[in-house]
Amino acid sequence: MATTAEVQAVVDIILEVFQSDPAVFRASLEEIKTNTEAVTIENQIAAIRKEIQAFTAAKEAEIQALLDM
Repeated sequence: MATTAEVQAVVDIILEVFQSDPAVFRASLEEIKTNTEAVTIENQIAAIRKEIQAFTAAKEAEIQALLDM
């Protein structure tokens, strides 16, 4: 568990970075949340595209095997 001094040090940094403005802090957190959600969706799409590519490659291999018979 963090000590009171450690917590205060973190709070001081947050206040300094966000100019002691709660609205700026809130806006930054909202932007982080939105960006995180977007990256998560992009990663899910990329994974699906890889699955599609692997499936297509496997089916192409099956077709080639049939043609070579």
